[in-house]
Amino acid sequence: MPPCPYCGADNPEDAAFCSLCLVDLTKRPTPDTTPVPPPGGEEPNRTVGEGLGSGTYVSPADFRSVAGEIVKGAGGFAEETVPAHRTPIARADDMRAAGRRKGAETVLLVLKHSLLVFLLFLIAGFILSFLILGAAYGGSFSGLSIGLGISYAVEALLLIWGGYRIAVEAMERGRSWMYGMACVAMVVFLWQPLFALLFGFLFTGRTVLPQTFSLLGILVAVLLFLPLGALGGWIAERRYMG
Repeated sequence: MPPCPYCGADNPEDAAFCSLCLVDLTKRPTPDTTPVPPPGGEEPNRTVGEGLGSGTYVSPADFRSVAGEIVKGAGGFAEETVPAHRTPIARADDMRAAGRRKGAETVLLVLKHSLLVFLLFLIAGFILSFLILGAAYGGSFSGLSIGLGISYAVEALLLIWGGYRIAVEAMERGRSWMYGMACVAMVVFLWQPLFALLFGFLFTGRTVLPQTFSLLGILVAVLLFLPLGALGGWIAERRYMG
């Protein structure tokens, strides 16, 4: 393992760059490119990025500075570094704050997508109700069955779509199915009961517990509706994240 001619670090025989100072090992030092450190072992002052790609020594600090300038110039944002003087307690506080922000963003994401799915539920149910009422008024049993079947199929597709959309926006590998289930759970256990309570109170003056919270309603939600949301999240993960 020959030492680096610039910093003296050991590197593999076939290494193209030094693992410590990042210098190009394929180019041997020459009198005009080899830096001569001053007494005391400190590095000489150099302009950031000077000599990059020409065999000139580039310290890790200079390399990081140039990389940050490239990212900012491309319209991005350089990664925020934590100062070395930060204590472990301060770092833990930063991690907890980041966790709280992530949790708030997740709640808002679930609320947004579940409300969208519920509004689509209302629109689809309003349109399909004319088909079902027309079949019932005309005495057509087959038409009534077809209308109910279409209504159930549309509800299932909307639940799958809701799980799919929220997973696409969240983009978290291994948790897409959880986002899908959370979206459907909010539709079934929050928005639908809330709408039923408000609708019943406005038209009857009474608040009645929706059928969603009955034993049959909970079983249907857990065994049928929530798996549909998880299926939508799984499909999104397989398509976009492999």
